[in-house]
Amino acid sequence: MTIDKVIRAAEAWAAAAPTRAPCCVGPGSESRGGANPGRRRAVLPVGRAGLVEGAGEKLTALPFKSRKVTLIIPDFAIDTAACYRAYDDWMRRGWKPIERNHLEKAARTVEPRFGRTLDWLRGEIGEDVHLAGSGSTMFVIGEVGLPSGEMAGPEGSLRICQTVTTPATG
Repeated sequence: MTIDKVIRAAEAWAAAAPTRAPCCVGPGSESRGGANPGRRRAVLPVGRAGLVEGAGEKLTALPFKSRKVTLIIPDFAIDTAACYRAYDDWMRRGWKPIERNHLEKAARTVEPRFGRTLDWLRGEIGEDVHLAGSGSTMFVIGEVGLPSGEMAGPEGSLRICQTVTTPATG
């Protein structure tokens, strides 16, 4: 199975910012969410990897490195807008994110099945299972010993997809 998905760099790195997860909307655009609405964000060209620092204002391009990636897709979704609202609510209360993806706590709040599934997966295959963005897809860098295809999870069916990162073309 091949999955081709193009994610704008600003969207891909929004949830990975080391201090918080602003909602980036593209090159030269203003942020529409997070703690500092209206603040400009750095972005990378599509298909490039980068290190995001601060509140997303410093971005350093990194060289391409091919990696095996396991995607784990549950049969339920997480409402992205509700996830960002929950994130903003947690931030207003003084919460400081510690997870790799700063939206994880918000996603658990919005969709409890996600939290139970993530906890179960971490117990089954290890702590390296992470939320991929603000939706319900999870990922692991590397192979995890699960065959591609469908499997039963604690909250329904999970689709397992093995893939390899490839450099951007064009």
